[in-house]
Amino acid sequence: MRIDPQRLIRLAVLIKSGSFKRAADQLGVTQPALSQSIAHMEDEVGVELIKRTRRGIEPTVYGQVLYERARTIDHELTQAAQQIRELAFGNKGVLTVGSTVGGAGSLVALALCKLLNSHPAASIKILESSSVRSLLARLNERTIDLLICQQPNQFELAGARPISLLRAERVACVRTGHPLSRKATLSDFGPYPFICPPEEMGLLLGFQQIFRSAGLELPEIIFSDSIQIAKEMVLNSNAFALFSDLSVLHERRLGSMRTVGLAAPTQYWMQLIIRPEQIPTDLMKSFVASILSVCGELKIDVHPDISKSPHFR
Repeated sequence: MRIDPQRLIRLAVLIKSGSFKRAADQLGVTQPALSQSIAHMEDEVGVELIKRTRRGIEPTVYGQVLYERARTIDHELTQAAQQIRELAFGNKGVLTVGSTVGGAGSLVALALCKLLNSHPAASIKILESSSVRSLLARLNERTIDLLICQQPNQFELAGARPISLLRAERVACVRTGHPLSRKATLSDFGPYPFICPPEEMGLLLGFQQIFRSAGLELPEIIFSDSIQIAKEMVLNSNAFALFSDLSVLHERRLGSMRTVGLAAPTQYWMQLIIRPEQIPTDLMKSFVASILSVCGELKIDVHPDISKSPHFR
């Protein structure tokens, strides 16, 4: 018995998507054609491979075995394509990095500048987004090689592999010359407007918790979904914002903005995320080394997991 590779791929897409419609759309075939392909495959192997439930399509124990095999084949083909791409570019190398806006983007930019000094011929892309979910989707679609962001939840990760990378901290930020003294507490900011991202960016709930831990309600809010606009408003008014300390590295170096530490625990680890089957290229390893070098220069704490990772030693 020989299994048709095309049918195996279609089975894998169907199981992963959990829906004939989604799988057919992804494969560019009609639902009847996909259904017929699965039926032929079940005839070939002589067992039922999928079952229909109220939640959608689920694999049988036999279908799960073939699904795992299909993932292995997909991994091998991905690695082969990656090797061909690297050979075609010679020493040039290709790297696409995804990052969330703010602190991650600032460090990615500094690390890539350092990387280009040692790999001037490298072809590099940066994809920045306020949505971790959209970046994870691009990672799974293989349109980016790795991602730097805050820790997503397990549902959003969908099997992707997070590695704790570096420490960040949420701080209150005001312009230099703001009426508040350097020893201000969060309660002192009450009379001043608060620049805050909209709820759909997923940060508002965390900000509410920071204020509530200090026994406060959110002050008057001005919403902005652009960190650059938020920075400009802070720099040119008495408004304040809660930024990652990594987001304001440039402004603090220039002396145009100062930060006020918060009493509530607001430290967190930025994550390096790659696909579960991914074997990092030399260029990816060099990029991570550049990030660590930048962190050393800026005295940013690096998580021990990254140095222990067998992929980035």
